[in-house]
Amino acid sequence: MEAGMTPDDLATRLGKRSKSIVYRLENEDQEPDVATINALVAALPLSAEELLRAMGVSLNPPATEKPPEKSRGFFVWPAR
Repeated sequence: MEAGMTPDDLATRLGKRSKSIVYRLENEDQEPDVATINALVAALPLSAEELLRAMGVSLNPPATEKPPEKSRGFFVWPAR
């Protein structure tokens, strides 16, 4: 949490009435929704990427299949 910011301060910045949301997020008792993530990014001095990585979210794209092979002007997906 930002130096000098209390859970009450952060809850207020998140538009919440109670600091319990802050404790639930810190203790991983609750996963934030997109609106809460956006509010956290706006309230804290970090980017969305930094916040998500701190939460343990993998931001690496999933492995994909090989790109299609070109054959006679048409794309043919490899057999599975």
